Amino acid sequence: MALFIASQIISGIEEIWMEVVAVSWLCANLLAFLKSSLPMKLKPTDAFPEGPPSDGLQLIRLAKGKDS
Repeated sequence: MALFIASQIISGIEEIWMEVVAVSWLCANLLAFLKSSLPMKLKPTDAFPEGPPSDGLQLIRLAKGKDS
């Protein structure tokens, strides 16, 4: 459904610059969503030397009953 709505927004735009802005906004939000939802460890920081878990990984750990 989200892809249908996105395609309707893109097809309704008549000016090229508005289409470029809309596509880049959709791509940036898709990348942010994938980065948080895929189960993986993110870039290491001082607080998390092994890398903090993504939201998807935390949800899997909670579902399995493991500590984070």
